[in-house]
Amino acid sequence: MKILHLTPGTGSFHCGSCLRDNALVIALRARGHDAMIVPLYLPLVTDADEANPEQSVRVGGVGLYLQQKFPWFRFMPRFAHRLLDNPALLRWASRRMGLTGARDLGEMTVGSLMGEKSPQWAEWGKLVRWIVEDCRPDVVVLSNSLLCGLAPELSQAGLPVVCSLQGEDGFLDTLIEPYRTQAWELMNQTARSVVRFVAPSRFYADLMARRMGVECGQDERGLQRVEFRCL
Repeated sequence: MKILHLTPGTGSFHCGSCLRDNALVIALRARGHDAMIVPLYLPLVTDADEANPEQSVRVGGVGLYLQQKFPWFRFMPRFAHRLLDNPALLRWASRRMGLTGARDLGEMTVGSLMGEKSPQWAEWGKLVRWIVEDCRPDVVVLSNSLLCGLAPELSQAGLPVVCSLQGEDGFLDTLIEPYRTQAWELMNQTARSVVRFVAPSRFYADLMARRMGVECGQDERGLQRVEFRCL
């Protein structure tokens, strides 16, 4: 099976998600799968060899931020976008993430969940086209549900989407309004395009199923049925 795993990088510090996803892709390869990890936002930081270091960052965090703040940025020439995706620049930017204000954080989060209606879609759309036209995996795995804005477009292209869950509720609940409410509403919409969620525990699976308005089992309240699995 050809598996594409999309994982946000951190650029300058170790992150449990990066370590887990990198190890998972290596293990999947050992089992005979054609698995690949692709970093988003910033380069990956791992404590072992990267599963496929030849894959550069797609949807660089600096360019994404500029598109969210300045819609005209999408019309900049391609070389400008490539310069902003330089790994050295992205690692430098990662050390200054604490300078991002609460409003910026909310806008970026909501923008990433809006899908094709997002001011960021010029960048996300390029990723979707690359996945559908060039990569052509059998399944796309999202490292966390904050990437679910990609799910509707990928699903419409005939690609099944699997998503890991790992504490997103704590992050979303710290956003200032109106972004907190908007983000949860968008999660409720995009979750319907995911075929399976993988949670670290039954408790968290039940919690996120309720908050995203999805459930598995008998659909008695008109909620979308989505399969949940626990590690």
